Amino acid sequence: MQLIEKVIQKLRRAGFWETLRYLPHWLHERFYEWRFGIDSAGYLNVRDTGLEGATDPSGSYEPSSYRDIFRALGLIKVNPQQDVFLDYGSGKGRAVIVAATYPFKRVIGVELSPELNAVARQNLKRAARRLRCRQVEIVTADAMQYQLPDDVTVVFLYGPFFGEPLQAVITQLNQSLRRVARPLSVIYRYPQWTDDPFQAHPGFELLKETSGYTDAGERVRIYRSR
Repeated sequence: MQLIEKVIQKLRRAGFWETLRYLPHWLHERFYEWRFGIDSAGYLNVRDTGLEGATDPSGSYEPSSYRDIFRALGLIKVNPQQDVFLDYGSGKGRAVIVAATYPFKRVIGVELSPELNAVARQNLKRAARRLRCRQVEIVTADAMQYQLPDDVTVVFLYGPFFGEPLQAVITQLNQSLRRVARPLSVIYRYPQWTDDPFQAHPGFELLKETSGYTDAGERVRIYRSR
């Protein structure tokens, strides 16, 4: 019934051909929600995330697409003895859970909203039997002030914020690399309406690039520290 209602709503909003184009993506999303037994879908505006008084639209919640997460992680060779994954703006935990199906040594989600983190922890419990990584942590913290652990080797930035918060995170990456030199990969969703701060950064080089699931011209880029 839910599928039928969703299709009808989409037909009313977007018409037949747009609905037909969208349907495979929606089915793909629903399949993995069912497979993991979680609820990470949907859009929440900034106030619905529990961040009272917040006006920054980047505080809203919309999950990464499963397609983009799997495609990006499939481009990275994971070393179970040393690779640690961190998702900034982890929301309800979707990317954290998908990452934990790979043999990472540790997986971390950093999210400012306590309400979203509570949902993420419940989702982790539900998905536990599907996970290969057993060291998974959800941290309630402001990304601008959170100190990146010096063992993190893969950072996931699916457009959780831009501007000053993103620059603060890049500063944290640089400081961590100065403390402990190591290869560090950044998975970054680049929407083409804004500048890509990693592109001209002397400390990172572009390794791989793939398209996002939408037609909006967004790209998913993988950078590596030099």
